[in-house]
Amino acid sequence: VGKETEGYSLPLAGGGALSLTLNFNPHIQAEDARVMTQYLGHINASLKTKGYNDKVADEITKAFGSLSLHGVLQIDVLLPHLTSGSSSSNNGFISDSPGASGPPPAF
Repeated sequence: VGKETEGYSLPLAGGGALSLTLNFNPHIQAEDARVMTQYLGHINASLKTKGYNDKVADEITKAFGSLSLHGVLQIDVLLPHLTSGSSSSNNGFISDSPGASGPPPAF
């Protein structure tokens, strides 16, 4: 039994994180390409910051782009809670899906 909702959380420099999950349900649509381009830029920069050379970071980012084009890679923006009185199961983050509220915030 797999845990389909678990993924990887990539911290963002300005606060918050990108939540990356794999989706093997062919009925879920791909992310908006304009939004995904911004996400992939953050992923590419993060890879380079972690020590991957430019060529490797670009190849990995391109592969992520292919996965997202077909809806296999799902990315959500996780924003830090601004109120201290609420509790969440997302480790202090709230999910801001781009399809529901427009493009992600600028980081």
